Amino acid sequence: MNQVIMERSFFGSLVRQESDTGFLCVSDFLKIANSWRLENGISNLEKSPRMIKDFWKLESSKEFITELAVYENVLQKDLKKTRRGQYTGVWCHPSLFLKIALWTSPKLEVRVYEWVMDELLVTRDSGGESFKNVMSELRRHYPEVKKNPIWYKYISRVVYRLCGLPEDTKDRWNKKDVTIEQHKKREQIHEQLIMLKDLHKTIEDLLIYVWNYNIKNGAVPTLSNKM
Repeated sequence: MNQVIMERSFFGSLVRQESDTGFLCVSDFLKIANSWRLENGISNLEKSPRMIKDFWKLESSKEFITELAVYENVLQKDLKKTRRGQYTGVWCHPSLFLKIALWTSPKLEVRVYEWVMDELLVTRDSGGESFKNVMSELRRHYPEVKKNPIWYKYISRVVYRLCGLPEDTKDRWNKKDVTIEQHKKREQIHEQLIMLKDLHKTIEDLLIYVWNYNIKNGAVPTLSNKM
Protein backbone atom coordinates (compact mmCIF):
# COMPACT_ATOMS: atom_id res chain seq x y z
CA MET A 1 0.00 0.00 0.00
CA ASN A 2 1.41 3.37 -1.04
CA GLN A 3 1.92 5.99 1.62
CA VAL A 4 -0.53 8.87 1.33
CA ILE A 5 0.22 12.22 2.93
CA MET A 6 -2.97 13.92 4.08
CA GLU A 7 -3.22 17.61 4.88
CA ARG A 8 -5.12 18.91 7.92
CA SER A 9 -6.15 22.54 8.12
CA PHE A 10 -5.32 24.50 11.28
CA PHE A 11 -5.54 28.30 11.59
CA GLY A 12 -5.56 28.63 7.81
CA SER A 13 -2.38 26.57 7.33
CA LEU A 14 -1.73 22.87 6.78
CA VAL A 15 -0.39 20.11 9.00
CA ARG A 16 0.62 16.93 7.15
CA GLN A 17 -0.31 13.44 8.34
CA GLU A 18 0.72 9.97 7.14
CA SER A 19 -2.25 7.82 6.17
CA ASP A 20 -0.88 4.46 7.29
CA THR A 21 0.87 5.33 10.59
CA GLY A 22 -1.20 8.37 11.57
CA PHE A 23 2.06 10.23 12.28
CA LEU A 24 1.74 14.03 12.12
CA CYS A 25 4.33 16.60 11.10
CA VAL A 26 5.40 18.50 14.22
CA SER A 27 7.48 20.88 12.10
CA ASP A 28 4.32 22.05 10.29
CA PHE A 29 2.49 22.63 13.54
CA LEU A 30 5.31 24.52 15.27
CA LYS A 31 5.49 27.01 12.40
CA ILE A 32 1.79 27.72 12.88
CA ALA A 33 1.96 27.76 16.69
CA ASN A 34 4.98 30.06 16.84
CA SER A 35 3.34 32.51 14.44
CA TRP A 36 0.25 32.49 16.66
CA ARG A 37 2.40 33.06 19.76
CA LEU A 38 4.13 36.00 18.10
CA GLU A 39 0.86 37.56 16.93
CA ASN A 40 -0.56 37.25 20.44
CA GLY A 41 2.46 38.74 22.17
CA ILE A 42 3.63 35.49 23.76
CA SER A 43 6.98 35.12 22.00
CA ASN A 44 9.60 37.69 22.98
CA LEU A 45 13.18 37.77 24.26
CA GLU A 46 12.15 36.01 27.47
CA LYS A 47 9.77 33.55 25.82
CA SER A 48 11.39 32.46 22.57
CA PRO A 49 9.64 30.44 19.84
CA ARG A 50 9.03 26.81 20.69
CA MET A 51 11.71 24.44 19.36
CA ILE A 52 11.20 20.69 19.26
CA LYS A 53 14.69 20.08 20.64
CA ASP A 54 13.62 21.85 23.86
CA PHE A 55 10.58 19.61 24.20
CA TRP A 56 12.69 16.45 24.01
CA LYS A 57 14.83 17.68 26.92
CA LEU A 58 11.93 18.07 29.38
CA GLU A 59 11.60 15.41 32.08
CA SER A 60 7.84 15.46 31.66
CA SER A 61 8.31 14.74 27.94
CA LYS A 62 10.66 11.84 28.64
CA GLU A 63 8.19 10.37 31.13
CA PHE A 64 5.31 10.68 28.69
CA ILE A 65 7.28 9.05 25.86
CA THR A 66 8.27 6.20 28.16
CA GLU A 67 4.64 5.59 29.18
CA LEU A 68 3.36 5.87 25.61
CA ALA A 69 5.98 3.40 24.34
CA VAL A 70 4.97 0.87 27.01
CA TYR A 71 1.30 1.30 26.23
CA GLU A 72 1.81 0.96 22.47
CA ASN A 73 4.31 -1.88 22.97
CA VAL A 74 6.91 -0.22 20.75
CA LEU A 75 10.40 1.18 21.19
CA GLN A 76 10.57 4.84 22.18
CA LYS A 77 12.45 5.66 18.98
CA ASP A 78 9.50 4.35 16.97
CA LEU A 79 7.22 7.10 18.29
CA LYS A 80 9.00 9.81 16.29
CA LYS A 81 11.15 10.21 13.21
CA THR A 82 12.81 12.79 11.00
CA ARG A 83 11.99 12.67 7.30
CA ARG A 84 14.06 14.08 4.47
CA GLY A 85 13.29 15.00 0.91
CA GLN A 86 9.77 15.83 -0.25
CA TYR A 87 8.20 15.32 3.18
CA THR A 88 11.00 16.75 5.30
CA GLY A 89 10.35 17.50 8.96
CA VAL A 90 9.90 15.92 12.37
CA TRP A 91 6.97 13.50 12.52
CA CYS A 92 5.50 11.69 15.52
CA HIS A 93 2.75 9.50 16.97
CA PRO A 94 -0.66 11.28 17.28
CA SER A 95 -0.69 11.13 21.09
CA LEU A 96 2.83 12.53 21.27
CA PHE A 97 1.86 15.19 18.75
CA LEU A 98 -0.98 16.32 20.99
CA LYS A 99 1.36 16.52 23.97
CA ILE A 100 3.72 18.72 21.93
CA ALA A 101 0.88 20.86 20.65
CA LEU A 102 -0.40 21.60 24.16
CA TRP A 103 3.14 22.46 25.26
CA THR A 104 3.34 25.33 22.77
CA SER A 105 1.05 27.60 24.81
CA PRO A 106 -1.61 27.24 27.54
CA LYS A 107 -3.63 29.90 25.72
CA LEU A 108 -3.63 27.74 22.62
CA GLU A 109 -4.70 24.64 24.52
CA VAL A 110 -8.47 24.94 23.97
CA ARG A 111 -8.03 25.56 20.25
CA VAL A 112 -5.68 22.60 19.93
CA TYR A 113 -8.07 20.26 21.75
CA GLU A 114 -11.00 21.29 19.58
CA TRP A 115 -8.92 20.90 16.43
CA VAL A 116 -7.70 17.45 17.43
CA MET A 117 -11.19 16.33 18.33
CA ASP A 118 -12.70 17.60 15.08
CA GLU A 119 -9.93 16.85 12.60
CA LEU A 120 -7.71 14.08 13.93
CA LEU A 121 -9.04 11.83 16.68
CA VAL A 122 -12.69 11.78 15.70
CA THR A 123 -12.44 9.55 12.66
CA ARG A 124 -15.15 7.27 11.37
CA ASP A 125 -14.10 4.42 13.62
CA SER A 126 -14.28 6.56 16.75
CA GLY A 127 -18.05 6.72 16.91
CA GLY A 128 -18.46 10.12 15.22
CA GLU A 129 -20.68 12.58 17.04
CA SER A 130 -21.26 10.15 19.90
CA PHE A 131 -17.54 9.91 20.61
CA LYS A 132 -17.16 13.69 20.38
CA ASN A 133 -19.90 14.15 22.97
CA VAL A 134 -18.35 11.58 25.31
CA MET A 135 -14.88 13.12 25.16
CA SER A 136 -16.26 16.63 25.59
CA GLU A 137 -18.12 15.59 28.76
CA LEU A 138 -15.22 13.59 30.20
CA ARG A 139 -12.71 16.37 29.52
CA ARG A 140 -14.85 18.80 31.48
CA HIS A 141 -15.45 16.37 34.33
CA TYR A 142 -12.06 14.73 34.79
CA PRO A 143 -8.90 16.89 34.97
CA GLU A 144 -6.71 13.88 34.14
CA VAL A 145 -8.45 13.43 30.77
CA LYS A 146 -7.84 17.05 29.85
CA LYS A 147 -4.22 16.98 31.00
CA ASN A 148 -3.15 13.67 29.46
CA PRO A 149 -4.14 12.95 25.83
CA ILE A 150 -3.35 9.25 26.18
CA TRP A 151 -6.75 8.85 27.89
CA TYR A 152 -8.39 9.37 24.47
CA LYS A 153 -6.89 6.09 23.32
CA TYR A 154 -7.56 4.27 26.61
CA ILE A 155 -11.26 5.16 26.43
CA SER A 156 -11.54 4.16 22.77
CA ARG A 157 -9.90 0.80 23.40
CA VAL A 158 -12.24 -0.01 26.30
CA VAL A 159 -15.18 0.61 23.96
CA TYR A 160 -13.63 -1.52 21.19
CA ARG A 161 -13.06 -4.45 23.54
CA LEU A 162 -16.50 -4.32 25.11
CA CYS A 163 -17.98 -4.40 21.62
CA GLY A 164 -15.89 -7.43 20.73
CA LEU A 165 -13.62 -5.68 18.25
CA PRO A 166 -9.85 -6.32 18.08
CA GLU A 167 -7.72 -3.30 18.98
CA ASP A 168 -5.41 -3.61 15.99
CA THR A 169 -8.16 -3.53 13.35
CA LYS A 170 -7.90 -0.48 11.13
CA ASP A 171 -11.13 1.39 10.35
CA ARG A 172 -12.80 -0.75 13.02
CA TRP A 173 -16.32 0.59 12.70
CA ASN A 174 -16.31 0.52 8.88
CA LYS A 175 -15.64 -3.19 8.53
CA LYS A 176 -18.44 -5.10 6.84
CA ASP A 177 -18.49 -7.74 9.59
CA VAL A 178 -19.30 -5.20 12.32
CA THR A 179 -22.87 -5.98 13.35
CA ILE A 180 -25.78 -3.68 14.09
CA GLU A 181 -25.69 -4.99 17.65
CA GLN A 182 -22.07 -3.90 18.03
CA HIS A 183 -22.90 -0.43 16.75
CA LYS A 184 -25.78 -0.22 19.23
CA LYS A 185 -23.58 -1.42 22.08
CA ARG A 186 -21.03 1.28 21.24
CA GLU A 187 -23.71 3.94 21.54
CA GLN A 188 -24.89 2.45 24.85
CA ILE A 189 -21.37 2.48 26.27
CA HIS A 190 -20.89 6.09 25.22
CA GLU A 191 -24.17 6.96 26.95
CA GLN A 192 -23.10 5.13 30.10
CA LEU A 193 -19.77 6.95 30.29
CA ILE A 194 -21.64 10.25 30.29
CA MET A 195 -24.44 9.27 32.70
CA LEU A 196 -22.24 7.53 35.28
CA LYS A 197 -19.38 10.01 35.41
CA ASP A 198 -20.84 11.83 38.42
CA LEU A 199 -20.76 8.59 40.43
CA HIS A 200 -17.02 8.02 40.02
CA LYS A 201 -14.20 10.27 41.19
CA THR A 202 -11.68 9.34 38.49
CA ILE A 203 -11.89 8.31 34.85
CA GLU A 204 -10.08 5.09 35.76
CA ASP A 205 -12.79 4.20 38.31
CA LEU A 206 -15.48 4.90 35.72
CA LEU A 207 -13.86 2.72 33.06
CA ILE A 208 -13.28 -0.12 35.50
CA TYR A 209 -16.91 -0.02 36.64
CA VAL A 210 -18.34 -0.08 33.11
CA TRP A 211 -15.90 -2.82 32.09
CA ASN A 212 -16.55 -5.10 35.07
CA TYR A 213 -20.30 -4.68 34.99
CA ASN A 214 -20.42 -5.53 31.33
CA ILE A 215 -18.17 -8.56 31.66
CA LYS A 216 -20.14 -9.85 34.65
CA ASN A 217 -23.61 -9.32 33.24
CA GLY A 218 -22.98 -9.78 29.55
CA ALA A 219 -24.63 -6.45 28.73
CA VAL A 220 -23.86 -2.80 29.15
CA PRO A 221 -25.48 -1.47 32.37
CA THR A 222 -28.21 1.13 32.24
CA LEU A 223 -28.64 3.96 34.73
CA SER A 224 -31.76 2.27 36.11
CA ASN A 225 -29.74 -0.93 36.74
CA LYS A 226 -27.15 1.09 38.67
CA MET A 227 -29.73 2.76 40.83
